[in-house]
Amino acid sequence: MSDSDIKSLQQYVETLKQQVADLQNSMDNALAQSELRYQRIVANLPGVVFQFVLHPDGSFEMPYVSPGVTAIYGVTPEEAMAEPALIMNAAPEAYQERLQQSITDSATTLEPWVWESPARHRDGSMRWISATSRPARLADGSTVSVDHRIGSGGV
Repeated sequence: MSDSDIKSLQQYVETLKQQVADLQNSMDNALAQSELRYQRIVANLPGVVFQFVLHPDGSFEMPYVSPGVTAIYGVTPEEAMAEPALIMNAAPEAYQERLQQSITDSATTLEPWVWESPARHRDGSMRWISATSRPARLADGSTVSVDHRIGSGGV
């Protein structure tokens, strides 16, 4: 291979590297725009939107919680994601067994989950919530659902 051929090949490789970098930059920008659009839509929905994941061992997490959680439960999205029990335990004790059973049933059957109950706000006041979700099974056997809860004023 001649020096000229090597130089041409090096230029071709550099051109490919630049095209890959440009494509990555374009994809990153598109993703950022999509995320911003999603955040704006969710911020304008009444209530709270969150992703709920129920693992096969019975543990659960909330990888995403919208800012509307503060109005209904009095906690920040970050607090709810770090400690999802803040949301789950907001239902009064008399509702807890039915709540857990309804989640288990929906996760087992993959039928839509519909729930209504009072929920205790961090300030002690009660809100009435109406919640819905559509569960789906993940490859690891977990069940994921995107919930939408709308809270009304006091109970």
